[in-house]
Amino acid sequence: MGRKSRKFKAGLVESEGYVLTAVDQERLAMGYALVKPGFTVADAYHLTMGAYWSETHQDPRGHIKHDLFPAHRRPTKVQFEYWGRLLHGTPLRRKLLGVDHCSTSTLAVAGRAQDQVQAVGQMAMIDSTSSDVYLTSMRSRQIVLPPMHRTIVVDVASTLVMGFCMSWEAPSSATSLQAILCAASDKADIAARFGIDLKPDDWPGLLHRLYLADNGEMKSAALVEAEKQFRFGVEYAKAYSGQSKSLVETQHHTDHKALDHKLPGTTRGRQRQRGETRPADEALWNYNEYMREFIFATIEHNNEEVPDLAPFDMKRAGIRPSRRNVFCWMRDHGMRADISCDLGQLRAFTLPNRKAVMRRDGIHLLMKNGIRLLPGHRFFAGDLTDHPLWQRAVSTGRTVKLTVKLDANDLSHLWLPSDRGLLRIPNVQAEQALLEGLTFVDTNNEVEREDLRLDMAREAEDQTNLDTLVRRSEVTRNAAREKKTEAERLQLTKKEKVVRKQSLKKNRQDEMAALALSSTVSAPQLPKEEVVPVANRATEAAERAMAAFLKTVAR
Repeated sequence: MGRKSRKFKAGLVESEGYVLTAVDQERLAMGYALVKPGFTVADAYHLTMGAYWSETHQDPRGHIKHDLFPAHRRPTKVQFEYWGRLLHGTPLRRKLLGVDHCSTSTLAVAGRAQDQVQAVGQMAMIDSTSSDVYLTSMRSRQIVLPPMHRTIVVDVASTLVMGFCMSWEAPSSATSLQAILCAASDKADIAARFGIDLKPDDWPGLLHRLYLADNGEMKSAALVEAEKQFRFGVEYAKAYSGQSKSLVETQHHTDHKALDHKLPGTTRGRQRQRGETRPADEALWNYNEYMREFIFATIEHNNEEVPDLAPFDMKRAGIRPSRRNVFCWMRDHGMRADISCDLGQLRAFTLPNRKAVMRRDGIHLLMKNGIRLLPGHRFFAGDLTDHPLWQRAVSTGRTVKLTVKLDANDLSHLWLPSDRGLLRIPNVQAEQALLEGLTFVDTNNEVEREDLRLDMAREAEDQTNLDTLVRRSEVTRNAAREKKTEAERLQLTKKEKVVRKQSLKKNRQDEMAALALSSTVSAPQLPKEEVVPVANRATEAAERAMAAFLKTVAR
């Protein structure tokens, strides 16, 4: 059992701990056998507790829920690890593949990241990485998509994850600016898109005064112009110096271990070894499902306690020292150094430009080639009728080209620059399923796949059309030949031909009567040799009758 718990010493529980039996030890060993790459000891412990030391019930929605017993009525994690290693031993897969070890050399650096800041909003770290998870398309689970790129922004003072950008686009200054926009705004609307309810201050945001980034992907003319427009600075870390951005690099590892490497289709951050299954073959989750779980994981991370970062006055006030509470306390008590900005202007600058056209019925997006319209999406709002481009499209009856601001991962609305600022134009045509999870890139890929499918089916379609034309032409030739033969046989005069063409009503009645008779009366089918002409049958009957009459007279 080990030493007595603090709860028992404080008199909060009446039991010193849970005494294991032989059966309990076997259960812990079986649970420890679940440990494998992508499934940590903590995961195996929680799953084992839910299987044997919990009460199971069904909620009103029909979902099964496991309520764990109190801590003093179930084994501890230390007991789980001890008896699991003792009875289960080293797993065979670890013997075959080799025991994992950390081969990365570390550099001892004095101090910590918070030593260079005194307030929230003073400095943030930004970096990009791969999500290490293959996904499936929203249209079909059989269509596999490559791992996305994730850019995150971490506040140095509170270590709060301020914002992110998940995209299939390669990391660049454009994706970094979108992450900065997400970090500066409230995330309630983003979470609501994936069915998560957040209060306005559950995931706060602000624009930092300084951003520490990699020496490469954020160097561009757009970043230089953004620094001038919004007065924030960007510093670049030395190449191959990950410890310079320790917070964001650590956060990448945390996200990989807590979420990415536990999902089906994960690459585990390395190349596939010989004999292993291809990660793409195991892909199951789609974009909507992954984003929902990523937001949950980030919210859980932001709500973790960091007592060493909490101010003393906050602890004395009895406020839980979570990352979010530390951030909000420092922000609300004057310990902030962020830059105030207009989110509309920041959005207009950071969101990428997309080509579109204006019509009488609204705005239509163009595909990546800038030529074809993106099918299934149309944007319109009442404020659009006051825009000069819409008025010109209506008056001329022509299509007007324009440029809009659009988040490639959210097709529910776009932003149109105007004299009054950015106008939010909602999507009024797309289905709800398309708005929830289908991105701009996924929609383009779906259209391209549909075009390829039509190209593959065009040969069969051409063959069907040819067979139809040949069949109809043959019927026409046969009908013309029979009509000509019948005309030569009847030898109708010109007047008779005219009368036949003008007697349409009579012809229609005769045709309907003939069709009705043919559908109700069916002649008996006789063998070919038994068919006798009517005239011959009448002659034979008369001869038999006359013979019978002559016999009678002779008697």
